[in-house]
Amino acid sequence: MADFNWVNLRAKCSLAEVFEQLRLDVKADVEHRQGLRASEDADKYAHAFHVSGNRNMFAVVLRGHYTKGGSVTFSLEKDCIAVSGEKDDLLFRVNVTLNSEGRCIAKIAGEEVELWQVRQKALESLFFETDVPFNTPA
Repeated sequence: MADFNWVNLRAKCSLAEVFEQLRLDVKADVEHRQGLRASEDADKYAHAFHVSGNRNMFAVVLRGHYTKGGSVTFSLEKDCIAVSGEKDDLLFRVNVTLNSEGRCIAKIAGEEVELWQVRQKALESLFFETDVPFNTPA
């Protein structure tokens, strides 16, 4: 494995690249969760999840009638991706590196995690621990 070019792979495994992948994946998660809203109760509850932001930040926001609402913000910082809650309280930081298999991997508090786990850790409470009804797939 002497020809393994870890330098090139690590250069492609940047915070900016991972941040953009997170943005795309979070948008897909929001669309999926939005689709699980209870259609028969949509008018009654009139809630919605939205993604908004700019180049170095994006947020998932829940707004609507009869819900406490909430938000989760992802910010691209100099040395990490910061994930914050409603009142800018830091939930956790994400770093990136190559793992022992040469794959680009996220790290939270030194623990290697997949990007879906980053999204789950950030969004699970907002998506499922609110008073918003949803349909479960059959």
